[in-house]
Amino acid sequence: MSEIKVDTLTGKTSAGDITVTSEGGAATMQLQQGLAKVRCKSNQQNAVYTVIDSFNTSSLTDESGVGQSTVVFTNNFANINFSYLGSGGDEGVGASNNGAVFRLQDTAQTTSTSGNCETLSISTHISVDTARVNYLAFGDLA
Repeated sequence: MSEIKVDTLTGKTSAGDITVTSEGGAATMQLQQGLAKVRCKSNQQNAVYTVIDSFNTSSLTDESGVGQSTVVFTNNFANINFSYLGSGGDEGVGASNNGAVFRLQDTAQTTSTSGNCETLSISTHISVDTARVNYLAFGDLA
């Protein structure tokens, strides 16, 4: 068994340039391009917005409406062209557990925030506070 232990990986030519070859060997990609730069798992049930686990998340802001929040990043993105995805689920105690969908409500994302995220009930299409909201973002950090 081979094992490598390092505390820091730095590209030989450029500090942020580590190239990974695909499984088939025909393509390459930059390692840092494939890594999630923000991760936030939160509980937004009963209008109490709590971060359960996160990476590069400084806080979670409860916006003015039910099921609406903004993730605030610890380290900013280089521009607003980052990609994101999210999920919501578990509408709460006593609910039929039919889940919720996640959407970025508008184009208010900035280099330092997700913009206004919203969770909607799958069954009613109405905004809901859910027990689990997950947010991931990919892009270039500043």
